[in-house]
Amino acid sequence: MIALLVLLVLAQAQVPVTLQCDGIADLSRQEVARATVEINGEAVRVRAPSGMFATIVGDRQDFWRDLRDVVITDREIRGSMKPNLVSRLNVVIDRMSGEIRINYNDPLGGSAAFVGDCVVVSATPLF
Repeated sequence: MIALLVLLVLAQAQVPVTLQCDGIADLSRQEVARATVEINGEAVRVRAPSGMFATIVGDRQDFWRDLRDVVITDREIRGSMKPNLVSRLNVVIDRMSGEIRINYNDPLGGSAAFVGDCVVVSATPLF
């Protein structure tokens, strides 16, 4: 709960925030996974769990993507991206509970989902 309050304060102060989100990917197989989110003012970028982007660029671990159409309210952070011409990734972070939901839909390659809980890892560089 304290980490979520810190997130709310830092996001309002326009301080860059890094979130570590642990949860379950591929909900049918219950695979433990991790996503990372960086928030810097209105700019949000995400490193989705390993395996979500396997249909496009070989699913590198350092595959960061900037979110578009970002909406930040008192209660949630929402954004999306199009990794290619036909697929779409949607991200919703509940700022009150810390829950994150990532949904990936590719009409040619299937879909994937991730649900997890986020904690503030760093508001400033550690080193």
